[in-house]
Amino acid sequence: MDSRRRSSEQLRDAYRVPGFTPCHTVTGVQGDPHVRVVTLRRRVKKRSAARVERRIARGIKDRQPRRVRDLPCGDVRVYLAFDLRCVDCRQCSGVTRERLEWLSMNPHYTKRFAWYVGKQCCGASVQEVASDLRLDWHAVKEMDKLYLREHLAVADVPQPTVIGMDEISTRKGHVYRIIASDLELG
Repeated sequence: MDSRRRSSEQLRDAYRVPGFTPCHTVTGVQGDPHVRVVTLRRRVKKRSAARVERRIARGIKDRQPRRVRDLPCGDVRVYLAFDLRCVDCRQCSGVTRERLEWLSMNPHYTKRFAWYVGKQCCGASVQEVASDLRLDWHAVKEMDKLYLREHLAVADVPQPTVIGMDEISTRKGHVYRIIASDLELG
């Protein structure tokens, strides 16, 4: 009993996302031994309110089952399964899907998985990362762009006073690269 409690606590800690709690059982996908699906349940609240485009909307119209990719566990691909709510928006008088802050810009992946892919792209090419994680290289490229945008927002903006410019030839046939460098910093 103690080991079962410990494993459920480890599962809850590893797959904790805001507003959801993981179920105690993890299922597999038939025919693929390297895939696990963690089912997430919503935490019950007294009143139901969903965040839609920076405003709160009330009235759940529908629930759509979603399965999104999350961080791998060893060589096992992990998916999170949950219900995404469609809600009534009072301002636009329409029905829209709620926005979950832990989902990436691409709704098929979590933000932490996109960051993981971006970190992998720092040490390997996009195609290598795509083949290792069994993803399309276009999706890997978009997640890498998202990772780099986040790093550029945090990084200091360089303000060089002396700039050096040079052209180098990368191969035959007049193919050049332009290099700009700060001559004071080196």
